[in-house]
Amino acid sequence: MIATVRGIVFGCVAIFATSSLAAAETVGTVSAVAGDVATIAVNGEQTPRVGDTVKVFERVEGTANEVLIGRGKVTEVRAGSVLAKVDARGKLAAGQTVRFTISQPPSHTEATTPPIVAPPARVASDVSGATAQSSTRDLAGKVAAINGPYITVAVEGSTLPKPGDALEVLGEGPAGLTSMGTGRVIEIRNRDVMGRVDKSTGTIRLYQLVRFARRNSTVGEIFAKESVWLSTFDAAKPNQAASSEFYAQQLAWAERKPLPEIITRLSERYAKEFEKQAQKGNEAAWRFYAQASARLAAYGIDLGDPGSNLREEEPHHSWAQRQTTAKLREAILEKVIALMHNAP
Repeated sequence: MIATVRGIVFGCVAIFATSSLAAAETVGTVSAVAGDVATIAVNGEQTPRVGDTVKVFERVEGTANEVLIGRGKVTEVRAGSVLAKVDARGKLAAGQTVRFTISQPPSHTEATTPPIVAPPARVASDVSGATAQSSTRDLAGKVAAINGPYITVAVEGSTLPKPGDALEVLGEGPAGLTSMGTGRVIEIRNRDVMGRVDKSTGTIRLYQLVRFARRNSTVGEIFAKESVWLSTFDAAKPNQAASSEFYAQQLAWAERKPLPEIITRLSERYAKEFEKQAQKGNEAAWRFYAQASARLAAYGIDLGDPGSNLREEEPHHSWAQRQTTAKLREAILEKVIALMHNAP
């Protein structure tokens, strides 16, 4: 909280009484901060768009007034929240008020989309790393509008991709369909899929085919939760485990990565922590194995056999006492892989 606004000088300090917002504005609340990127829960009826203006305010203690501490732009839209890069002249923190200036839909070339024809089966390469192999189901659409690096995609059928899903634009090349650009979904508005092309390898035109690699957010949530839990063993960072910011950072990382990379990262973290515990002695290794096994089973996802699916620590602890250290390490990694692969 800000006790006084005296002495705060960063150009023109703007202090606003809390009053009704203009029709072109909606409000939100900062829920997490990572550097200059704020995660914002949207409270208003209108949903901001990528590129909309963001103003962040801090309430002046003891008054009904607010002080402007930063401005920025929306960089990503998710279900119920947005990400924004903020140029702050004060300290960004959770709980601060955000006001968005809602823009009109970007001007673009509209087109009547012809029937969608699914492309031949292939693995969609993607600069963000996701591939059709890591998706729960492949979806296809056609480019319906173009506005710089942003595209609007018409998707046939009732199933839509999700924000964060990988996309690839395909066009006709000398050898048939070839990649014209890759990127990711940034927003779903009604039935319009808004995407951003991060890397162009050809000219993107209207009606070109778009393929999406869908990934369920469950994978990212599991990765973030397990990363937070593993961080509790790090004595050098005792407060990190309770940090919502750390969880948000891990979730944001996972949402942008393909399944194999997520599995590799989490497996490496588990292996590293198990080895650290094993160096302390057998009991520490057995206890860590039991705790980890119970945690992984608690997600309710089939890990491959009845014993692995037990959610109590003691059966796992008893089993661990009859195994070698190498076997326990291998068993933990098998459970991590099974959990991530079978997540819905």
